[in-house]
Amino acid sequence: MSIKAKELISLMNRWAPPSLAEKWDNPGLQVGSPETIVKRVMIALDVTKENVEYAIKHQVDMIISHHPLIFKPLYGINSEEPKGKLITSLLTNNIVSFAAHTNLDSAEEGVNDALAHVLKLTNCIGFVPVRQEVIYELSLHGYAQNESQLKELFSSFQMLLKHDSYQDMIHYSIKVQEGDINKVKEILIKGEEYIHSFEWHKLAHNGHLYTMGRIGELPHIMDGKDALQYIKNCLKIPVLKYSGNSNKRISKVAILGGSGADFAQMAKNIGADMYITGDVKYHQGQDAAASGLLIVDGGHFYTEHVIVPYLAQRLRREAIAKNWDIEWVEDPVAKDIFEYVI
Repeated sequence: MSIKAKELISLMNRWAPPSLAEKWDNPGLQVGSPETIVKRVMIALDVTKENVEYAIKHQVDMIISHHPLIFKPLYGINSEEPKGKLITSLLTNNIVSFAAHTNLDSAEEGVNDALAHVLKLTNCIGFVPVRQEVIYELSLHGYAQNESQLKELFSSFQMLLKHDSYQDMIHYSIKVQEGDINKVKEILIKGEEYIHSFEWHKLAHNGHLYTMGRIGELPHIMDGKDALQYIKNCLKIPVLKYSGNSNKRISKVAILGGSGADFAQMAKNIGADMYITGDVKYHQGQDAAASGLLIVDGGHFYTEHVIVPYLAQRLRREAIAKNWDIEWVEDPVAKDIFEYVI
């Protein structure tokens, strides 16, 4: 079954709600039309000259990247400049560009779960709190003769039958997460002929807590130097930079893919022996080491590129379940922007 880009965008937004994105971020549709028919999709960390050329050559219809192509507002598109060339190439070849960035960092089964998976961490819990889901109750009064239609409309939600309000009426209580409010409002409009009345109530208790990063345990306790080599091998990093005492024993590890050095002290405070992130600055490494934490700079690329095969696998499973006729390509030309002399 062929699908449009907007169906993939809707799926990605359910997995990584845009409401989880940082205020400075710009996830979502970057370039192209959501009405584009999609048959071949590339999963990538970045949108680059190299993978756009590959996409054109191999008839890719959509690129789902972690890093947005457009971070800041554009006041003009010069097709002779690097970014302008990329945008022009995408538009000319009818390729859709979509990004899930900091919202995918904080989402379940997002970047940090992928990183924990590759490192084989166990007993993982959330690290840096981002947002706690607010839960609402929809108190719904419907016509009893339309019970089956109401159940079908709200089939993706748990409906609790409270009581028959009147002889010909039925009363349901439906728990709704904050991120699903708009979806439920659309259902209410669609099914208004079956609904007598409804009320919204904000519940006192909160729902799921979304977090950046994870805290977990290595497969077994390791000496610091062995733990460093283990991380280097798992993430396939050519050169691994670290700061702190590498002779200590390592069990509890905090991770945050990308740029997370600002949270080193938090990692130390919660009892982590080691903290793995990227883009660690000189004084950040100095302060972390002084606190007794072994901080590892795995690089921005290597701590986040893990999401590419992880997300591709998740999308393949979903496509099979939905009978979508899509070919998935993991960016074959991706590489770290930095190179190393060894």
